[in-house]
Amino acid sequence: MKLVLTKTLWGCNEVGDQSKWEGLLARVKSQGFDAIELAVAGLPKDGSLDAPWKEATENAGLKLVAQLHTCWYVERPAAAALSGGVYSQGIVGSESPREHLSSFEAQSKRAIAMGACRINSHSGHDSWDLETATSFLRDAMKISERLGLGTITTHETHRRRVLWNPFQAASILRELPDLRITADLSHWCCVLERIPDSTSDSMWEPLLAQLSKCVDLIHARVGAAETPQVAHPASPDV
Repeated sequence: MKLVLTKTLWGCNEVGDQSKWEGLLARVKSQGFDAIELAVAGLPKDGSLDAPWKEATENAGLKLVAQLHTCWYVERPAAAALSGGVYSQGIVGSESPREHLSSFEAQSKRAIAMGACRINSHSGHDSWDLETATSFLRDAMKISERLGLGTITTHETHRRRVLWNPFQAASILRELPDLRITADLSHWCCVLERIPDSTSDSMWEPLLAQLSKCVDLIHARVGAAETPQVAHPASPDV
């Protein structure tokens, strides 16, 4: 097993300015990273930047991890009223499992064209019951296998998605032991409003043992009970 250090470009303003890509990727490479993680769904839908990103990462000597977001996100301006008009909350674009599967397949094909070495998917919708969520992931796994991506596709433990809490995730993994996972456990800490351990949650250690068999990608960051990521890891509040 080889550790591949990957730098996420989520929230990086330079992603939107092609003239800055070369400098951005050179900086990532100089920091010792082996790959970048890039949100495919955040790129133009016509795929006009897919090939340029493939070329840019190859020229920089980096690998590409394609981040999928099934059905992406849509704005909900009405939520701004709850925050004095300063925040417009994005929500997952659909609750339809069929639409999420279609989106998953389309983005997976784009990831292939971009030469992705791995695919990390923010999959499905958190409102689904266990049966719907399990069925969706089972079908998504079939799509990945059909496209030849079964061994490199993982589904992230992310809020607003099917693996949004550890209890449902544990039930899904019992039904789908071959499901591959991206572990961003900071989301679970935020959902639970606690840092789980064996004293607070009897299911935690068995779940970690279960995850150890199916995690291929880890999002490593400093979180807390009320937020999945602190503003700065050196903050005295951490």
